[in-house]
Amino acid sequence: MRSKRIATITALVAMLCALPNGPSAMAQTAPGRAPDPAICSDKANPPKDTLTQGGCIAIERAKGNCDACHVVPGAASGNIGPALAGVGRRFPDNELRARVEDPARFNPLTVMPPYGKHEILTREEIEKLIAWLKTL
Repeated sequence: MRSKRIATITALVAMLCALPNGPSAMAQTAPGRAPDPAICSDKANPPKDTLTQGGCIAIERAKGNCDACHVVPGAASGNIGPALAGVGRRFPDNELRARVEDPARFNPLTVMPPYGKHEILTREEIEKLIAWLKTL
């Protein structure tokens, strides 16, 4: 029985390694969770799918750093802001985008940075972040 499991695991590893970019060619983050920070920091093989890129933007300190203040599933998180789980169901796309771009429009006392207004994130990065947020 044990040798059969080892053979199965060996075959799976071989199949993954045979992919064009190795195991990382598959989707790199599960919907509804933050990606592994190691995937985000791999400059030799950066994530190629939009959801992983959006998740990486969310957890990278130099980018979104969302997990510093918000509970983000799959990441060590803060609790100053509201939890992000379900945020894509709570707000339509245009409002979610507006809240990321300039949160003071909705709450003048917010401490959340205006990612779009101050050009902390590019328009493309905001779109990737929104796509990822909608999976939470």
